[in-house]
Amino acid sequence: EGQGASRDEAQAADWFRRAAEQGHTAAQFNLAMAYREGRGVSKDDAEAAKWCMKAAEQGNDRAQVMLGFMYSDGRGLQQDQRLAAGWFQKAAQQGHVGGQYMLARSYLLGEGVSKDERKAVEWYRKSADGGNPMAQLALAKLFGSGRGVTKSERQAFEWGLKAAEQGSAEAQHLVGLYYRMG
Repeated sequence: EGQGASRDEAQAADWFRRAAEQGHTAAQFNLAMAYREGRGVSKDDAEAAKWCMKAAEQGNDRAQVMLGFMYSDGRGLQQDQRLAAGWFQKAAQQGHVGGQYMLARSYLLGEGVSKDERKAVEWYRKSADGGNPMAQLALAKLFGSGRGVTKSERQAFEWGLKAAEQGSAEAQHLVGLYYRMG
């Protein structure tokens, strides 16, 4: 059934805790996820935030993105868009495509940072170049509208096609519209 052991979420959480208490960042992140989702432990957003913070402060990029979401949503922590954007930026600077996407979104919407469409495009491009279909679709829309970039239907189509080829239904629809309109 499992990979060398029977599936047991409570045992997994117990072992994650043992390693997390010794400062193991991946274990801290996995324990945070267990608390966030109620896997092997009672669902507890405050405990999830505590363990996520420990991993994020040690540079775990996945934890930094998760912490950004927790601050953005006010889940387990006081809602704070500025802190959310800061954690997204830390992950983005490490090359995490999800962090890059969320930082770009923060700049586009002016959430937690000053609104800056050019910086949004810069971070969407990094995320898109890393293969993120959501960032590719965002670039398609920005090039199609000319927000933060010089309007380019060709660039809009090309970014939309990249996202569509990865299965994005919205991008597939957009590409269909481009082909229909010519």
